[in-house]
Amino acid sequence: AADVVMRDMAGTVERAVGLANQMLSLAEVEQRREQREERVCDLAMLTREAAVELSPLISENDLDFELDVQNVRLTGDPPMIGELIRNLLHNAIRYTPQGSKIGIRTTTDGNEVTLVVWDSGPGLAGGNPERLFEPFVSGRYSTGSGLGLTICREIAGSMNAAISLENRVADGKIIGLDARVRFPASRVLP
Repeated sequence: AADVVMRDMAGTVERAVGLANQMLSLAEVEQRREQREERVCDLAMLTREAAVELSPLISENDLDFELDVQNVRLTGDPPMIGELIRNLLHNAIRYTPQGSKIGIRTTTDGNEVTLVVWDSGPGLAGGNPERLFEPFVSGRYSTGSGLGLTICREIAGSMNAAISLENRVADGKIIGLDARVRFPASRVLP
């Protein structure tokens, strides 16, 4: 019984630390938003860095990771864009069953660039996906703090980028989720 209590306590402490870290991240995003430290960002490099940082979790969950990112340069705050990618990738890892696929790709449409972090998880249940961007709301099966997508929305908003969650459907069945961040042409460098 003592083992169970200790494990429960460790889980509670871990969740509290996770929540504290995410609240600090949110405060940092708000502070950086005011400072507006913008410079040239290499989106492919920031994406690879996020993937490398989370590679232990990817491998622990035996996930097949695919990276298909073009060489795109944006104006923005590199640490904030890195945080955005890490949060979306962390969600993809969390919701994807072991042994399945996740990935990141970029697409261009005219002068706009879209970053897509995709997974092979259960997708979104019915209802309003916008709610998931609100603080302390998390998806089904979640053990998260419910701040990750709020942080993503704040970062995207600071860049006038649109962020959305869309189920990926094949043969009428949900086969995963696409988290999309569409960067406006005004952010994309030639």
